[in-house]
Amino acid sequence: MLPTLTLPNGRITTTLGFGCASLLRLPDPVDRQRLLDIAVDHGIRHLDVARLYGLGLAEGELSCLLRRHPGALSVATKFGLGEAGPPSGAAQRQGGLRRLLILVPALRSLAKQIHRSHLLARNFSTDHCRQSLHTSLSQLGLEAVDLFLLHEPSPADLIPAELGDTLQELQRQGLIGSYGLSGDWSDCLNLLATRPCLAGGWLQWEDDLLNPAPPFAPLHSGQPARYGRFGRIRCSLHTIRQYLAAVPQLQRHWSERLNCSLAEDVVLGAALLGASMASDPEALLLYSTTDPVRLARTLALLNDPPWNASEAIAFEAFWRPPAAISFSP
Repeated sequence: MLPTLTLPNGRITTTLGFGCASLLRLPDPVDRQRLLDIAVDHGIRHLDVARLYGLGLAEGELSCLLRRHPGALSVATKFGLGEAGPPSGAAQRQGGLRRLLILVPALRSLAKQIHRSHLLARNFSTDHCRQSLHTSLSQLGLEAVDLFLLHEPSPADLIPAELGDTLQELQRQGLIGSYGLSGDWSDCLNLLATRPCLAGGWLQWEDDLLNPAPPFAPLHSGQPARYGRFGRIRCSLHTIRQYLAAVPQLQRHWSERLNCSLAEDVVLGAALLGASMASDPEALLLYSTTDPVRLARTLALLNDPPWNASEAIAFEAFWRPPAAISFSP
C-alpha cells in the first residue's frame, strides 16, 4: 500500500498524488477517465489540478471521478494563471486540436508557444481569487477543496496586500482546507520571506533529483511545515537512464541492490519515485503520466516494492549532488 500523510486540514491522504496538468492531452474522455480510475484503483488518494489545466477543462473532467468516489479523495487546485471563469467555447473545442498534435507531434512546440504568449494571463487579485475558487468548486462538484494554492507566483507579480486576508476568510468559511504557494522554489522562498501571510499551511515547489532545492524548513514560527514536490524525476529520468545504459556495471549493481531490473524504463522511474518517497516520507510527491500501462505498472511496483527502504534511500543519495548551503533566515 502507498504510505499516507495528514494535510493541514486534518485529512489523511497518500504521499503520492496524481498530477492532472497533462490529463487533457488525451483527447478521448473515455481514455481520461480510464487513466484516473487506474490511479485510484492502485491506491492514489490525492489529485492535483488547477484552473489553467486543460484550458479550464481538467477540473470538470476530475469531477466525474470525484462523483464515483464521494469524500474519498483529497484535491488541490490553484489560481492566478489563466482565466478565473468557466471554460470558453474555444476550450470546449480543443479535442480536435489535441488529436492533430498526436498525429503531428512537431506542432506541439508551436502550440505551447502560442498558449504561453496568449493564454497565460497572470492575476492574483482578490476578485480573481474568489471567482477562480467559485469556478473551481463548481467544476469539481465540491463544497470545498483541501488545498487552494497560488499558481507559480513570483516576487515580480502584483499581489495585493489584502490577498492573505481573503484566503484566511475563505478558509474560515470552510471553502478551502488550507492555502499556500505552488511554483519555483526560489520564487516561493522570496515570497515567504517578504509576504508570510501568503504561506498559509502549504508550500509546493518544482524539484529535480539532479538539481534539488535545499532541504525545506519553516523560515520562522507560523510558516507552513507541510509541503509537496513535483517534477522530481521529469528532468532527471532521461539523464539517469542514459548514464546507466552507458555504464552497464553500475546498472547491474543497483539492479541487484534494488532487486529489480533498472534496464526497464518503467522500473527505473518507479525506483526513483520510491526512493524519493522513502527519503522524504513527510512530503507529498506528485506524479503524472498519460500512459495507462506505465501508470498501472509504476503504481503496482510502489504498492509492493521489491526494494527495501534503506536501499532505496541509498539509490537516491547516489544521484543527489553534494549538498549546497541551505537557506537560513
